[in-house]
Amino acid sequence: MRLRLHLASVALLVIGVVVVAGSQMPARSVTAQQASAFEIVIPGQSLSRVATGPETLGQWMAELRAYANGVECTRANVATSSDVVLQLGLAGQPAACSTDGARVVLVDVHEFQLAQEFTLAKGTRVTLTNLAPLPPDMQGPAQRARTEAAASQQGLFEILVPGTSLASPLSVAATGYNTMGESLGSLTVYANFSACTTVDVATTSDVLLQIGLPGQPAECGTNGAPVYLVDGRGRQLTVQYTLTKGIRVTLTNFAPTPPGVQNTTESARSRAPQGTGIIPPAAGDAGLAASRP
Repeated sequence: MRLRLHLASVALLVIGVVVVAGSQMPARSVTAQQASAFEIVIPGQSLSRVATGPETLGQWMAELRAYANGVECTRANVATSSDVVLQLGLAGQPAACSTDGARVVLVDVHEFQLAQEFTLAKGTRVTLTNLAPLPPDMQGPAQRARTEAAASQQGLFEILVPGTSLASPLSVAATGYNTMGESLGSLTVYANFSACTTVDVATTSDVLLQIGLPGQPAECGTNGAPVYLVDGRGRQLTVQYTLTKGIRVTLTNFAPTPPGVQNTTESARSRAPQGTGIIPPAAGDAGLAASRP
């Protein structure tokens, strides 16, 4: 009898512990709320990539705002090298932020809308993998006006290098490289023989080169200056531009200046190793193989 009473007391004690453990309702309710949110993860690895000069991409973007069907839901500081999570559908946010099927877009501190967008699905998590903004002609009318105003105010000339072009496959056996981006290595932008910025293009993501930022040579902010690019092996690309503040152009042709053609980057070449040049993509990998150092 005493043994049964002792066991009953232990059972009640165990039940009591379970009840106490189960009474942690505030923590569980917060978790449940977060579980029903739509979350966008921005990898710190992406934010820590060098954008221009000493700035990382996260530092340049500074902040990202998330909109659902045109309504702002939340914003976060992205000037970090750690992962950032944007949560939509939390208490206090507008109804659109918890509406399944809503179109979700992100806008940075410069009023650039990012190219990657999402469809809101409560209780799911997605990852932002493309931090490049939409070209000005693809931004919404109001957004495009803000984008152009911001670019004009900053006086920047921008060159967008699409990730799809950088990801173009090459024959490793013939060229020694997996992709066009790897074969280029980096791109340096020159304006009137002055180096403005250098970025790593050995990636499959979009890359944005900005000319005219504070700290760059005066030529980099001079309208009408000839602009050209040199890759990581000292080869000047055929494509050239005329610097015009407040506009963005897209680079899709990575062909170098043909051998024997007068090159306009003698000063650049004096500071970089000379390559023999990549044959234009239409000529195939065999031509690229001939240019390997």
